[in-house]
Amino acid sequence: HKNIVDLLEATAPEGSNVGAVGINWLFFGTSGRDFYQPLPVTKRFQHREEDVNQHTKSIVRIKVGGPCVDQHQFILKDGAVKVDTAGKHFSGPFNINGPSDVAVLHHYYWKSQAEWAQKFATPRNDNGVLRQKRFPFYPTESSAGQVLDTSAWEFLKKAVPKYNIYDDHVFATW
Repeated sequence: HKNIVDLLEATAPEGSNVGAVGINWLFFGTSGRDFYQPLPVTKRFQHREEDVNQHTKSIVRIKVGGPCVDQHQFILKDGAVKVDTAGKHFSGPFNINGPSDVAVLHHYYWKSQAEWAQKFATPRNDNGVLRQKRFPFYPTESSAGQVLDTSAWEFLKKAVPKYNIYDDHVFATW
């Protein structure tokens, strides 16, 4: 698909009972970085988990979207269903073994170790509560990411050529 509109028209055509398209995540890790650097996120973090994460975010057709259950799902009205980008029906916030060949969301969960620490020292935007430490405070080796994936960085440079400057060797020492 050329763009998100084309994807939605193919996956959730007008007049169908598809009310939401769920898109799985790829979790990107620290890429071994300890501190924040003033570089694009897609340049700084290029190592991810090997498998597609089961979490999804949904694009919901407004006329059938009901209340938001949580940040991953909405209640759908009028018999509408949620599908993934392969057209498979699923419900809830998770799509185990969901597809990543058509669309996937890159989730930069860890960022650098300093940013990870700051994340837990700052209240959440949605409810003002401090986050619970479900993972080690200090990211582990596995949180660095096992698979090199430069696709988002390459896409950004192609879409906005001025970002190519960050591939200059001077930025390699940051």
